[in-house]
Amino acid sequence: DIDVRLSDIKGMEEAKAEAAEVVALLKNADAIRETGLKAPKGVLLIGRPGTGKTMLAKAIANEAGVPFYALSGGDFQSMWAGVGANRVRAVYEQARRSGKPAIVFIDEIDAIGAKRGIDLGGGAIQDSNKTLNQFLVELDGFGKHKVLTIGATNNPDMLDAALLRPGRFDRRIDVPLPNLEGREAILMHYLRKVKVDETVNALDIARMTVFSSGADLANIVNEAGLMSIRDGRAHVCQKDLIAAIQRVQFGMSYHRHVLVKELMATAYHEAGHAMVCYCRDRRDLIQAVTIVPSGSALGYVWPVAKEDYVQKNKHEYLVDIEVALGGYAAENLYMETTTSGVASDLTNVAAIASAMVRQWGMGHYKFNTQIAFGDGRSSPSAETEREIELQIKEIVDRCLQNVENLLRSRRAQLDRLAHKLIEKETLYYRDLVAILEPERPAAEVEREIMQLAERKLVGKPPVINLEAIGISKARPESNSEANSSMQSNNQNMLPPD
Repeated sequence: DIDVRLSDIKGMEEAKAEAAEVVALLKNADAIRETGLKAPKGVLLIGRPGTGKTMLAKAIANEAGVPFYALSGGDFQSMWAGVGANRVRAVYEQARRSGKPAIVFIDEIDAIGAKRGIDLGGGAIQDSNKTLNQFLVELDGFGKHKVLTIGATNNPDMLDAALLRPGRFDRRIDVPLPNLEGREAILMHYLRKVKVDETVNALDIARMTVFSSGADLANIVNEAGLMSIRDGRAHVCQKDLIAAIQRVQFGMSYHRHVLVKELMATAYHEAGHAMVCYCRDRRDLIQAVTIVPSGSALGYVWPVAKEDYVQKNKHEYLVDIEVALGGYAAENLYMETTTSGVASDLTNVAAIASAMVRQWGMGHYKFNTQIAFGDGRSSPSAETEREIELQIKEIVDRCLQNVENLLRSRRAQLDRLAHKLIEKETLYYRDLVAILEPERPAAEVEREIMQLAERKLVGKPPVINLEAIGISKARPESNSEANSSMQSNNQNMLPPD
């Protein structure tokens, strides 16, 4: 099923450019050898699940037009001793048989290439080590045997150091999550395969799917198509795509009888999240807030980052804690107690506050306390640990106080928002603005929805050229030419002072 070309892959221009260079190296393998240069013997594709690593490997094989052997790391595992090493030998013997360039692609390569362990007597670790040792021996690339090995993993830290050294996997291609333009291109690619109406706007959907992989976007388009069919329509509309995003991220919505008391608690909980997010978080835009049960949740707030980002500062992490505490504080304000529905929010609060103090230097300690006061495995002393715990508690208490002050000062709006949720069940950003900032003009709200963060292009754009290696015309100098060149260079050199 190698029916993918590099032109079909969207949202990873840098990775495509490196893949195009690999294709050019495969096509000019003999010319590269004649120049005395060494082409990469192994290419490691690294990226999150669903970013398109396997698709990129297929495109390399398709563009190069060479035999392609696709396996997974688990194919080399067996309950019988010695079978894994034999399978490794068999694959590479078959790939070398023609004497021409070939590709061996191993998906989830950490299953065979994980760090070697110490055998404790059971024999399993020893056999796994033998399989890896045989794999290391076979990784000769397409210099001597013309076999290029491509591996794919989303966990490179698990791989053995011997596997990553130059001469084996000596080239690494990072396959990132697509940016805004990449997501729009991916959505357009999949939307061409289904019937859509005039309401569909791929850019708007791309804005709502920040940090989504290519596989996520393909699933969203497919779910939208299924929703349109269930409704008896032949064309996908914008509402189908938005509903598909919510279904993929939060689960399928369902209807059931809910106790009025529980429904009011849920409405205040989600209203608290929404109000704190609206008032404090300027990096996210709330797409929807609902009290309709979905998946395992009784309701949810759907904030989407306005733009792709890589890192956050201390203030933004504090805002994340405050948004997570919004439901807890609103419940407490409404009924002077809380429900078990705050459990996941408080877990998130604890994780962020702990990381701020222990890892990111955002507390009193300006270093990683786990490494500084231990060896990465042991814990700090009891006195240090106590001080760390007090700092974490101080951060959370201060954030909770800020949230409670905000909700108390705007109690009337909180009540109005909760009752509007009871009435309509789902509210969108424009509905929130009408309740929380009714004086804002509609044009300003629309401008905020459409506005992107300020961006600047850093680095040079990649050049995707399948014939990038023009080595076939270049030939090394003859020995006489090289000697005369060296002599002329030596004559021009000045004697030392």
